[in-house]
Amino acid sequence: MCCLFAFATSGVQSDETLFREQVAPLLIDRCLSCHNKERSEGGLSLTTAESLFAGGDGGEAIVQGDSEGSYLVERILPEDGKAEMPEGQPPLTDDQIALIRQWIDQGAEWPQDMVLELPTWWSFAPL
Repeated sequence: MCCLFAFATSGVQSDETLFREQVAPLLIDRCLSCHNKERSEGGLSLTTAESLFAGGDGGEAIVQGDSEGSYLVERILPEDGKAEMPEGQPPLTDDQIALIRQWIDQGAEWPQDMVLELPTWWSFAPL
């Protein structure tokens, strides 16, 4: 019984680690400039779990546990070398897409306390 509990706990931690260390930085770097609290293109904000899972104008963005059925994956998959998202930028790499798929297929866990924000340059910060 003890070992099963330890295994389950470590799996939850690794899902959270996956999001915190790999998925969140990717979303911030490649998606958040257009899908944030102030500018939510297509009605979609990726700043919190609540806003992500609420979806956008096109409906549900992510189906937890099903990357194949997730609209977000459909939008980032390149076709003939181009993808719809991120708009006006090179497509995500195969590794980045695989990471997003892995996260979704594992249940798209988002730490409750985590809010994604665009980086603020120190020179623009109020004194």
